[in-house]
Amino acid sequence: MYACAVYTKDVVIMKDVDSKPSTARLLVQAGQAVPEKAARPSQDQLLADAVFDAISEGVFIADREGFIEKANPAFLTLTQYKSEQIIGQHCSRLWEEHLSSGIFKNMRKGVDAESSWRMDTTVVCNHGRVRPATLSVTAIRDLAGQVTHYIGILLDTAERRQSEQRIYRLAYYDSLTEIPNRVSFFERLDQALASAGSTGTSLAVLFLDLDRFKPINDSLGHGAGDQLLKAVARRLLYCIRENDLVARVGGDEFAILLTRLNTPEEAESTAIITASRILAQFATAFMIEGRDVFSSTSIGIALFPRDGQLPDELVRNADMAMYAAKKAGKNAWHFYDHSMNEKAMERLVMENAMRKALNNSEFELYFQPQCEADSGALAGLEVLLRWQHPQFGIQTPAEFLALAEETDLINPIGEWVFEKALGTLEDWLSQGFDPGYLAINISSTQFKRTNFADYLQILLRRHEMDPSYIQLEITEHAIMEDVARSQKILDTLSDAGIRIAIDDFGVGYSSLNHLRRFPVHTLKIDRDFVRDLELEGGTQALTNAVIAIGKSLNLSVIAEGVETAGQLEYLRTHGCRRVQGHYLSAPMNAAAVMEKYFCNVLDAREVQEKSAEPQATANATQAPVVSEFQPEPEQA
Repeated sequence: MYACAVYTKDVVIMKDVDSKPSTARLLVQAGQAVPEKAARPSQDQLLADAVFDAISEGVFIADREGFIEKANPAFLTLTQYKSEQIIGQHCSRLWEEHLSSGIFKNMRKGVDAESSWRMDTTVVCNHGRVRPATLSVTAIRDLAGQVTHYIGILLDTAERRQSEQRIYRLAYYDSLTEIPNRVSFFERLDQALASAGSTGTSLAVLFLDLDRFKPINDSLGHGAGDQLLKAVARRLLYCIRENDLVARVGGDEFAILLTRLNTPEEAESTAIITASRILAQFATAFMIEGRDVFSSTSIGIALFPRDGQLPDELVRNADMAMYAAKKAGKNAWHFYDHSMNEKAMERLVMENAMRKALNNSEFELYFQPQCEADSGALAGLEVLLRWQHPQFGIQTPAEFLALAEETDLINPIGEWVFEKALGTLEDWLSQGFDPGYLAINISSTQFKRTNFADYLQILLRRHEMDPSYIQLEITEHAIMEDVARSQKILDTLSDAGIRIAIDDFGVGYSSLNHLRRFPVHTLKIDRDFVRDLELEGGTQALTNAVIAIGKSLNLSVIAEGVETAGQLEYLRTHGCRRVQGHYLSAPMNAAAVMEKYFCNVLDAREVQEKSAEPQATANATQAPVVSEFQPEPEQA
């Protein structure tokens, strides 16, 4: 009796001569049908069986009708079946019931046409457990070319799919909040815009930024900040519809996509409803590390097609609208309008020009005298910054410093001011001119720098400058943002001998208790108080209160913005020690300061020396400083 060996590639199926399937054996050899005695397995047959059992992928052999005749150990391990449970069963048992008949038909059709077939599927293992796998099926044909068997190979893809899912989540989801990230948001927005453009519908983009997140993060720690971001993400999900999208697109920035809005009017009303829900969610405190934390958010809204056609354009315009909401007082929403774009362009031009100004030496220091109210003697000089713009002329700080604060330019500009001011003071002192002190304004951003106090002390040592020549002017708002941190910085500066003045005192929110603790030397009365001193029912009571606070705490008081003789007289008679303003002197450059104060003193000394009696010359003293004010005309 002979058996027929049917070959496909490297696999051969053994069959009886009457074409009835015998126990399948895999022979690893190439060739055509080979007669073989059936008495006992040959060495090649034993080797083929060993190879079949050793294959790491799950392999099964089924007859033409799909009934499994043999399965290797890897197949049994993958499916968790025992051999007696699966041999003789139809291979459709491997798939979910509602898919099994369709998969087997597609498999037979594909194999009959191409001799092989492949698909990614899920395999139903023993006890109903489902596992992802790739199934490859090859047809075995006899010498007449008729399909007699199928060889199926199952490749377990569970780990690969898990890895793919992890990679997908890393690419498209925020790891902290577990909501979609910026990449996912822009892809979804791009798809939504294509759909809305083809159907003539609308959509809305909301851009959110948390108000005062940084102080919360700095004071409570980054762990608490992360918890707050996760809590915000959960609350935002409550505010949207099923088909909308919430994504975290930045540190404390979120974006929302509202889709399937039929008309611009519907888009506008839905955006307002959503924004209002969000603000309501923020009205309730967040429980962070066992304590109530209050936060709010500012929201900008841009609509398609009115406010933009492209993803970047819509998000950028919503971002600009968000900044408008912040400027309007925060904790609010604001729609984009086209005038914002013009302002944004102006800001961009100004920012670029400022960056060039540092390199092109376009900045210049001006100085405004701070004088004794009784005598008019020079007490010190406030350092003021001017920008000699090559196209627009002289720009005052009011025209560009706010933008510098919002960008990263305030620190390099501030460093330039310190370097230039100390260099100028060094030059004056070397010539014998002592201006008393220099009052230098520092911004909130500069004050927040972790190494600010160290930086200033190093700078003073490098210039070999006595710290008492420097008076820092800081606003109430900057100090009160983080009271504990401000206390440490001010103590360090004061211990180093640097004087501290609170600028614009009376318009902020510092308490007298904090004021008593801070090492402050001077209070500056805000120019708005001084401006209305001569008006009936003006700011006399507020001004008197500031002067009284200064006296009670043994602090010097300076009034800025003195423009008239009446203002000066009122301040002098009510105990304000020092004054500053255009009535006394407009800001001037370094050369003008020398000419007005140092040269006048030299001239007075020269006249005194020439007119003095020879015998009294040895006892002559310095010429007295002129005690009468000589007001200058007001300058714009």
